[in-house]
Amino acid sequence: MTSDYITKKVFRKYLSISIAAMAAATIGMMVDGIVIGNFLGSASMAAFGIVSPLFILFSAVAGVFSNGSISLCGKYIGRDQPGKVNEVFTIAVICAGAAALICAAACLIFPETAAGFLGAEGEILPLAAAYIRGLGAGALPIIISQVLMAFTKTDGSPRLGLYSIIVMTVINITLDFCNVLFFHLGMFGMAMATSISYFAAVFICLIHFFKPVNSLRFVRVKNPFRELCTIGKTGFPNALNKICITARTALTNHVLMLLTGDVALTAFSIQNSLNSILGSICTGIGATTLLISGIFYGEEDKRTLEDSVRVSIKTGVLLTVIVCAASLLFLKPLVMMFGRDNPEAASMAVRVMFWFLLSLPLYTVNLVFLNYYQSAGNLPMANFMCVGDNFFFMMLFIGILSPVFGTDGVWISFLLGEGAMLMALTGVVAWKKRHFPRSLEDFLLLPEDFGVPEEQQLSLSLENDMDKVIILSENIGRFCRKQGIDKRRTHHLSLCIEEMTGNVVQHAFTDGKKHFIDIRVLIKKEQLIFRIRDDGIPFNPLEKLQEDADPCKNIGIRLVKRISVGTDYRNTIGLNNLIVKL
Repeated sequence: MTSDYITKKVFRKYLSISIAAMAAATIGMMVDGIVIGNFLGSASMAAFGIVSPLFILFSAVAGVFSNGSISLCGKYIGRDQPGKVNEVFTIAVICAGAAALICAAACLIFPETAAGFLGAEGEILPLAAAYIRGLGAGALPIIISQVLMAFTKTDGSPRLGLYSIIVMTVINITLDFCNVLFFHLGMFGMAMATSISYFAAVFICLIHFFKPVNSLRFVRVKNPFRELCTIGKTGFPNALNKICITARTALTNHVLMLLTGDVALTAFSIQNSLNSILGSICTGIGATTLLISGIFYGEEDKRTLEDSVRVSIKTGVLLTVIVCAASLLFLKPLVMMFGRDNPEAASMAVRVMFWFLLSLPLYTVNLVFLNYYQSAGNLPMANFMCVGDNFFFMMLFIGILSPVFGTDGVWISFLLGEGAMLMALTGVVAWKKRHFPRSLEDFLLLPEDFGVPEEQQLSLSLENDMDKVIILSENIGRFCRKQGIDKRRTHHLSLCIEEMTGNVVQHAFTDGKKHFIDIRVLIKKEQLIFRIRDDGIPFNPLEKLQEDADPCKNIGIRLVKRISVGTDYRNTIGLNNLIVKL
């Protein structure tokens, strides 16, 4: 009997951190919108909305290196190749820094050109250009901070990124109010507040490199160009995702400008500001899916991989439905936070938020599959999801509906675009599988040779109970007899698993709380391999032998070490993983 308890526990742990980090990171942008709307006026608010794609573009550059690197690192961790992680880290930081300097130069030298390209004109143009100039000054820390947060989360400091974002947000909000109350630097000052706050985030992230848990370091990369191409290829779906959002937002700005001008732009800007905080749930779920499914994919553990995607979808939909329902109840007060000087824009913002909120649960499902395909290296499917979900389908419906229904046609396209994307995904999966998808496994589109055949593996889950450890032998014996394993090897396997699971219960589960142990036995090239995974405190049985050389102690661990041909331990995403080969 198997359980998804461990998968759910680790997913929720990292999800809470990811959502908190995303929310903290984006709340600063929402506060920017509130301050601009209330102190600088509706024209400045429209300029803020027009420039928002530029920040998304910075995130796209960061995403190539952060998401691409973390997806690769997840596979390397799953395959027990820690040396490759530092090669990826070295390339990611250096190349992200170089790309950030190029972005900074473009914003500082050509701010008016960039503002015009994004749709600014008339009185909005100089306001947007001023904001772009201030944002360009912070391009380096904006991009580098996201890369550092991704690596420190994976390397044993999952909360450090959250702390850095909290500090950044406090500084950003403080400087926002200082700007409008004392400095009076307008839109340039608002952007500089954001840029300065990201410098603080970088300094907080650097604390990780002085901690004992740190394993990240710059190393000589044997083939840097090949590593860069691999990172870029793996991270491209994330960049394409942000590029599509940037293009969609810029084109939507142009459409709205043609339909009603500043009023629709202001309403759309309010939606973008609220999306920065509400969308953090979806983004956090996607980031968690990317990390966890990447590790399980690297291990070629089909059952746990499917469990992780299922948990992502169920948890994501439940959270977004709750948040959307609460937001709909308080929709008008939320909109009015951004100023009361333009009632027409506020009324329109209520309508756009209504349709946007209805689309969020579907968007969450699409985002889970997008991040799963990226973590699995299925880049054609990931790119298909990026373009379809973040550009093609919404722009298609905008083109069809806006000439007939005006701005309401634009807002309805949020929901119709997400629904069309999910239908298109189902159609593509049906075409690839040659039948209508009947289960979640069909949507995973795993290679035929993924993992080992079901009949050559056994998966079990048990609670932290010594009595239940003993009955393992019966299940293992039946499995071995079915596979034709001789009695001697069957006895060794049963003995090893009983001894090691017993040690886990004794040493890793010391808090008296509920825990589970996942056991996986498989036959690979006539070799018996078993993996024990648990959610207890870090416990390395191999180090236990080194701590005490007395041959009369830790007899069970010594016995396993003697009869096995290979043992390996690693602690990944807070889970103990022991692999023994017989």
